[in-house]
Amino acid sequence: METRRTPLDPAGPPGTEDVAPRRRGRPRSQASREAILRAASELMGPGRHAKLTMEGIAARAGVSKQTVYRWWKTKVDVLVEAVGAGYLVIPLPVIPDTGDLREDLAHWLREMQEEIDGGGATHLSQSLVAAIATADSQSRQIHGMLVAPVREQLHARFRSARLGDGVDREMLAETVGSQLVMRVLFAEPTDEEWIRRLLDLVAPEGS
Repeated sequence: METRRTPLDPAGPPGTEDVAPRRRGRPRSQASREAILRAASELMGPGRHAKLTMEGIAARAGVSKQTVYRWWKTKVDVLVEAVGAGYLVIPLPVIPDTGDLREDLAHWLREMQEEIDGGGATHLSQSLVAAIATADSQSRQIHGMLVAPVREQLHARFRSARLGDGVDREMLAETVGSQLVMRVLFAEPTDEEWIRRLLDLVAPEGS
């Protein structure tokens, strides 16, 4: 909200004529930045990434398009910061536990594939993974929101699986997670063929 400015009282104490009035609340630039991040998050629903535009974000935030471009080059840049700042929450599929490890992982990987590729969000997924490599508070926020929950789910599912003695469950869980991250980072397909090959490695038939 813009702060209303009032003129100085010409009858005020001597020496106050050149003193600017004190502003209340957040600086306008910070308020605009937060409004943009909030607007991008509100506009980003399932399958809506492809339809999201910088113009739409600006209109929703009540700022000019030039204001948005002052801080971000693309809509993906806006969304990455929105995630890092906690405005945008990315939903994560839950790994089922039906007793069939291979089928459970296959179901989960297909849902992850839809989240990664659905609605033209591939570049966003890539950028989020790349942002984790930066050592700042934004990367920690993204890691805590996306990477840590996936890692915990995988470890929990492999711990509950009926596997033979001597099987390194942690390594199998890490293999699935790291393969998924690498596929996203390098824009490699997470298609049915890849899912089958990965499952043959970590959860062969009968697991």
